[in-house]
Amino acid sequence: YETEPLSADVQITGHPVVNLWVSSTATDGDFIATVYDVDPDGNAETYNIQGQLRASLRKLAEPPYNNLGLPWHSANEADVSPLVPGEPVELAFPILPTSIIVKAGHRIRLAITFSGRGTPRLDPAPEVTLYRDRAHKSSLTLPIIETK
Repeated sequence: YETEPLSADVQITGHPVVNLWVSSTATDGDFIATVYDVDPDGNAETYNIQGQLRASLRKLAEPPYNNLGLPWHSANEADVSPLVPGEPVELAFPILPTSIIVKAGHRIRLAITFSGRGTPRLDPAPEVTLYRDRAHKSSLTLPIIETK
């Protein structure tokens, strides 16, 4: 997903948050969100703006400390909840904090991938659906700092 070219510089400072509505033919999977700064020539820079969540660990919990209101997952065994194949669920997770200025004329891109280094290889590969409709509002919330 990509914005139109920005009409002014945009400062992103803090923790972006991803809310994804997904389903899969598998009972688990890793979901990775990466934010890119894309220049007018199409070259993308990540600045290590990435977050991830294993779907079975999606249950939100109260953090034991002040975590700035970000989604928090205990990852306790009691909180493990496998996916039901084909059933949409919401995954909410923060992305690593950043502080960058995306220049006017650049675009902001969100790329979603469904496996990482620790993801078990399945054969056949699962089919994953990402939802973006009225009932399933997937989103990326960026911490934008107003500049003068």
